[in-house]
Amino acid sequence: MDSGWFEYKCLITETMIDIMGHLNHARYLTIFEESRWQLCFDKGFSMEKMQSDGIGFVILDAYIRYSKEVKNRDLLTIRTRFSNLEEKIWIVDHEMIRADGTVCATAQLKAGLFDLKARRLANPQASWLERFKA
Repeated sequence: MDSGWFEYKCLITETMIDIMGHLNHARYLTIFEESRWQLCFDKGFSMEKMQSDGIGFVILDAYIRYSKEVKNRDLLTIRTRFSNLEEKIWIVDHEMIRADGTVCATAQLKAGLFDLKARRLANPQASWLERFKA
């Protein structure tokens, strides 16, 4: 089961650029995380909701492929999709696409729900899965 693709817009600004004039490598992860959080929020999983449920979202592995330079004032669309949702370990796919349609970077993460009390991975609750399918 997957969440379907979610789209998030991001404008690259001067504070995100490194000395070489392109997006700093660490910023890719930050932008992808912003997209994940917005997807979660839109599905009803705010940080407050997660904390009250005693569940967090944990990244277990991250792989990024940088394909094309991202430069100052590029307007990007970040596409994010959660898959393998019925399992403990999920797959999160990201695509970073410039306004001209060029795919500049992709990322694949392994992630899961983390029980904040037991301090271990948790099985997804049926109510959570239903929201991701919506």
